[in-house]
Amino acid sequence: MKKAITQQRAKVLIRDYLRETGRKGVTNLMRDIRRHTKTEIFEQRTFEKWLQVQERALQDRNWLLLLSFIESDEFKRFVPYANEGIKEKRLIEVADGLCALYSQKKRPDGVFLLPSQIEKQGAEAVQLLSGSWENIPNQRDKDIPRTICKIEAVPGKRYAKFAYIALFRSKQISTTGVVIYLYSKERAEHDYYHHFALQLWRRKDPLTGSVMPGDLSYLTLSKHQPEFLISNVVNQYFYRSEEEEAKDTISLRISRDIIPEENEIIDSLLTDVLPHGLT
Repeated sequence: MKKAITQQRAKVLIRDYLRETGRKGVTNLMRDIRRHTKTEIFEQRTFEKWLQVQERALQDRNWLLLLSFIESDEFKRFVPYANEGIKEKRLIEVADGLCALYSQKKRPDGVFLLPSQIEKQGAEAVQLLSGSWENIPNQRDKDIPRTICKIEAVPGKRYAKFAYIALFRSKQISTTGVVIYLYSKERAEHDYYHHFALQLWRRKDPLTGSVMPGDLSYLTLSKHQPEFLISNVVNQYFYRSEEEEAKDTISLRISRDIIPEENEIIDSLLTDVLPHGLT
């Protein structure tokens, strides 16, 4: 059944269209819309402000013109998933299924946890993960990419939305997915130590899915706390790196100075963390 497209979802789809057509601004996009509608539409600045401000809405006439373009064959040639469905519902269905899958596994000590206990502990643990994180690179090593991620807990669940960007020279590699709480460890030197599974995908391709470990800990007598460790495979995989001496993990800390441009990119990734085509 065809799903209704809201103005908020349209903004995500338009950004995808710009990315897939390789365009930096909206000038050529405006020309595409005029060619499709065969009529004059809103001014370019009106469109730019609408795209930039999430709460901003187009007037009915202009919105109907834009909607007709989004539903056109030309638009779907670049963004074929416009009527894919409500992203929040897809997320819950997929993530709940992954939780059920991972719950079948024992902890390393062989203990099974009751589902209700996992849910309670997990909901508390993912709240500690929520926020913006960045890596702690060695300043002498010029070949380590700057990595940032943002995590947004799903209310009442033991998983969270995850968006990750690695910036390396002229490249910008991103991945999204869900972080799922598995279990906690008790360590004398730690206030807490939680273990997660990161189920990650490239934005467009569900066939590139990868499962990677992640550990969140608070070590009382250490400078950068809390600390979130994720597998360095995420960089090796998406960069096709063959460097054997790369560290096994990426150490992430809470971001203190958030760069607005980076935050805008990662927030757009968080609007829909599942790969298109996955239900």
